[in-house]
Amino acid sequence: MQHLTTGMLLENQLLICVARRSLDSVTATQLAWLVQQKLDWNYLLDSANRHGLTQLLYRHLSSVRPAAAPKEIASKFKDEFLTNSRWAFFHTRELLTIIKVLENNGIPAVGFKGPILSLAAYGDVALRQAGDLDILIKKRDFRRATALLDSEGYAIDPQLTAAQLSSHLRFDCEISLVHQESGC
Repeated sequence: MQHLTTGMLLENQLLICVARRSLDSVTATQLAWLVQQKLDWNYLLDSANRHGLTQLLYRHLSSVRPAAAPKEIASKFKDEFLTNSRWAFFHTRELLTIIKVLENNGIPAVGFKGPILSLAAYGDVALRQAGDLDILIKKRDFRRATALLDSEGYAIDPQLTAAQLSSHLRFDCEISLVHQESGC
């Protein structure tokens, strides 16, 4: 349903309300009003997922109007929240492990985005949806770092020949590694 004055879908207005670390009283009041309107809850959940706002949506709905969503949708919100929270804590542990391995071997490493951004932006690693870890290292440390991470169970994905890897790194500054057991 569209708002009469803004023309924006109410569900999108609701997402704008929750796209923040904390709610001020005006935004909390607006959110409380919005959840009382006729909403397409499936669209809201899909949009929240698409925009990476599921965690914040669940958190703020739980604090303002915990019983606002239909039971089936509330259950989906909670499941998504818990699943993402588990992944966030897993990613945080992996990030700390990788950085420790690298730094213990004389390779300075800095995590960014993922759990680091979530902690900086929201004060909680579980409030941002992220699918991977990003770690910066110096270019000169690349071969040593990949060898160390290989010994920890990580492999370049997709697998590349030496020539392909060399060519890739001439034009790109990142490479994906995946843990062979966890798939992360």
